[in-house]
Amino acid sequence: MNKDQRQKIIRRVTFVGACLDGALAFIKITFGWLVHSPALVADGFHSLSDLLTDIAVVVFSHWAQLAPDDDHPYGHHRYETLGTVILGTTLIVIASFIAWDSVIAIIENTHVPNPSLWAIAIATISIISKEWIFRYTLKAAKKVKSHLMEANAWHSRSDAFSSMVVLVGVVATWFGYAWIELLAAIGVAILIGYMGVKLTWNATQDLVDRGVEPEEAKAIQSTIQSTPGVVDVHMLRSRMMGNHIYLDVHIQVDQLSSVSEGHFVAENVMRNVNAEHDQVGDITVHVDHEEDTEDADMAASLPNRQFIQEMLSNNNILPQQLQIHYHHQRVMLDLYFVSLPDNVSGIKKTLEALKKNNQWFKSYRLLFEA
Repeated sequence: MNKDQRQKIIRRVTFVGACLDGALAFIKITFGWLVHSPALVADGFHSLSDLLTDIAVVVFSHWAQLAPDDDHPYGHHRYETLGTVILGTTLIVIASFIAWDSVIAIIENTHVPNPSLWAIAIATISIISKEWIFRYTLKAAKKVKSHLMEANAWHSRSDAFSSMVVLVGVVATWFGYAWIELLAAIGVAILIGYMGVKLTWNATQDLVDRGVEPEEAKAIQSTIQSTPGVVDVHMLRSRMMGNHIYLDVHIQVDQLSSVSEGHFVAENVMRNVNAEHDQVGDITVHVDHEEDTEDADMAASLPNRQFIQEMLSNNNILPQQLQIHYHHQRVMLDLYFVSLPDNVSGIKKTLEALKKNNQWFKSYRLLFEA
């Protein structure tokens, strides 16, 4: 699914939810105020917060799909995560106001709810409507793999739960227990606040580079390990950016692999991971020829190509091609000649002397074209 198709589904589903949330918010707040039902008013503000999150989903998901630019070389996927943080914070603020007003009403006895069949009917309709929009949105969120949209779906489910609490409260008021409705309003506030804290916490973890779940990491590592040419996989690290996974990993290839072969194996690793894990957005593969050493000082003491070439040249050894292999903190050399040199025995004797005088020099091979 390309990003245009994904965005089209998000807009369509969110538009349906926004229309429903707007209608429910207006009805619950208006009738809650007319029939003096604080729980229904609180539930109306919950539906209004749903409408705000619907708008946030459309705006932030649109920004998240923007192409990388000079200021955002990895893309804009975290706008979706940022939108989730704003959404969650908004819910916490709304919940605080609702709970505060209800607590004050209980303490000062300044607002006594009235029994109303309208409140009961509206709460029942809200439960049915919000449960339907939850299932509709969650199904689409799974399809497009949008955490922001999935959070919005669960927000709708929390609205259905809060409407159930409201229904209990207004029914209790009908039977003469008006104080229960005020407690129901506080219960709604707690539900709203809990969802806000949960959304904000999870999104914040993504903003500070939380990795994928252990099961997902294990599956990705298995895909890499099964790629032909990969000897070992280690240092697999991941971070979430919106609904995308960014990876960097070290793979070990055969110790005598050429640079081009190592690159070929790395390309196959990236191709296989992208094919089997469609949430992966970018992979950085570091190719190792052996296990990573912890002795960095010893590794730094090994000679580089320029030093080795100068050493050979100073001893009158001039191969047409030189291949260097670093293995277990020592060096192996492959010397390629177009034709068999006249002084092969002299070259071997010199190389043996160099091996004896240089601890880092492990072995060599003389190779000639047929």
